[in-house]
Amino acid sequence: MDKKKAKWLLLDALFIAIGLFISVEFYFSLKVSPVRITQMLRTLPLLLFTTLLSLWFSGIYKSLLRYAGVDTFIQAILSTLAGTGVTYLISLLISLISGIYTDPVHPQLLLMPRPVYFIQWVITLALITIARFWVRYRSAGIRKSGESQKRFLVIGAGYAGATVIRDIQNGRYGNAVAVAVLDDDPGRQNSAILRVPVVGGTEDIGGVADEYKIDEIMIAIATPKGDLTDLLNAAIA
Repeated sequence: MDKKKAKWLLLDALFIAIGLFISVEFYFSLKVSPVRITQMLRTLPLLLFTTLLSLWFSGIYKSLLRYAGVDTFIQAILSTLAGTGVTYLISLLISLISGIYTDPVHPQLLLMPRPVYFIQWVITLALITIARFWVRYRSAGIRKSGESQKRFLVIGAGYAGATVIRDIQNGRYGNAVAVAVLDDDPGRQNSAILRVPVVGGTEDIGGVADEYKIDEIMIAIATPKGDLTDLLNAAIA
């Protein structure tokens, strides 16, 4: 295991512990009895094991966080939900086997009130997700000293164009920003893709390039309907 994965494992373990602690404190209105503290300390190792194992098998530790997106969020949701759910089920099973599930006198070995698990899941999910997206936006927002930001014009307002814009915004093209989109479909004009305006058709490429001070033009047309020679010549010019 490399150092980066080990650091994220330790950080996630801290987030899980924080989530459990806050959920118990919140549910019991900051008046946690020694019995509940004991339950929490007994539950924590199991919760750490199940959640970290789920995160590991989800592949989230193999992700390039500078490109973190919906997939990363889904991985975090499913993994933390699985970890919390399995922990609850094991705790419930132990209580049933021990015969104290319905005994009001003896405290539960592990099982805590169900809202505690839900609150813990929400807090842990939030911490794990925010940490990863913070890395993404921090990577995308880094600007090297003395380096000017490249301004991109994207040709094509379809799926390919949206993918290119997303990659630019995620920092895949370095210190760059998508400022405008062109598309010959009138239905797509005067709209926006990921907050980038579709300002006209390809016949406007020269004027738009001058108006928006374009540095680079990206042609993102998945299925061209005709010859792109004129469009390429216009882009080069």
